Amino acid sequence: MLRTLEYWRDFMARNDLPEMPVSEARYVSGSASRTRDFIFNFPKIASQAAKFAYYKHLQHLVEAGFTSNEILSLSSGRVPTGISLWVKAPVEYGGTQDFSNMFFIRMHPYGKTLVKMLREQIPIPSGANSLTPGGLQLPRTLFVPNPVGLVFKPALKGIAGAGGATATDKMTQAGVSMFSPANQAAATAAAMAKAAANKAADK
Repeated sequence: MLRTLEYWRDFMARNDLPEMPVSEARYVSGSASRTRDFIFNFPKIASQAAKFAYYKHLQHLVEAGFTSNEILSLSSGRVPTGISLWVKAPVEYGGTQDFSNMFFIRMHPYGKTLVKMLREQIPIPSGANSLTPGGLQLPRTLFVPNPVGLVFKPALKGIAGAGGATATDKMTQAGVSMFSPANQAAATAAAMAKAAANKAADK
């Protein structure tokens, strides 16, 4: 069944991501070599993107609920566990290696919705390598998440009470705590102090 842009926007809303924009991308033939290059270079790209997010989008990281430890990991060029650098449009659909085609997102619960969206459009056969396009049946049109900026900032909603026991409840509580002005200031101060220390060590 062919899905429409409206379907995927509704899909985001049904999965508690109404603030996630969705765009349409078209398959580009002859992209195999660029895809191989992108996969080969991705670890380096991810490290560079992590540092760029830290130095240029620090406040966005704080606003998105990243913890101080996660922020400091990014400052070292490491993508923290539970955080994904998501590519908006794959190379096969005209995507580039620019940071404008990527964004950091927390995998639980937000990134899992994007994985579900992708696999509904490109089923991965059992035992296949999801990083290798060969053998996959790629649709002519792919609907992709397309948020603004390098850091996806989820909206706060469905805030749980103090007694919330589920993983989502606890994450929501942590996110609310990070959104408080005092904790934003503390996280920013800690990150800035680390940046100053790193610059001093490089001299």
